[in-house]
Amino acid sequence: MKKLIVTILSVIILIFCMVQLKVSASADAQDQALVKEMRQEGYQAVNEAVAKFEKENNLNVKLPEEPIKANINLGKASSIDITIKWFDTESSPPISATLTIRKGIKNQFLNKKNAEVVKLSNGAVGFYKKDKYHTITFTSAGLNYQYSTKATSSMSKEEVINLANHFK
Repeated sequence: MKKLIVTILSVIILIFCMVQLKVSASADAQDQALVKEMRQEGYQAVNEAVAKFEKENNLNVKLPEEPIKANINLGKASSIDITIKWFDTESSPPISATLTIRKGIKNQFLNKKNAEVVKLSNGAVGFYKKDKYHTITFTSAGLNYQYSTKATSSMSKEEVINLANHFK
């Protein structure tokens, strides 16, 4: 009887481990597919995208600490802007954050009449809005910065505003 119980427990543990490996392999495959798709859309390593944008525009970009614990982070640069995306696909539900940095008109991203004015820790004025996304935009050193994350994420308004405060 004791051997039977040990055998049954061993089988249960083995099955549990196999299920975990399968789930992990599936998640890795999904992550690889996401990275492959984004690379096909022109995304590359963040430092490469930043270097390209800075060189093309002869300026320096201030980057924050990563806003989330990301296991995937990629950037895409053009002549007028750079977009950086962070993904934490290991969270449940997955979390993502996007930062777009653009040359041009001050705080051009949001319709300011529908946004809440917030003061950032460095004294700059930012604009916060929540619709389908939590969005905060502000201007620093002649560049427009916009963070956004899905409104369904677990981030609060204060946490989104705190993202902007990571720029010193």
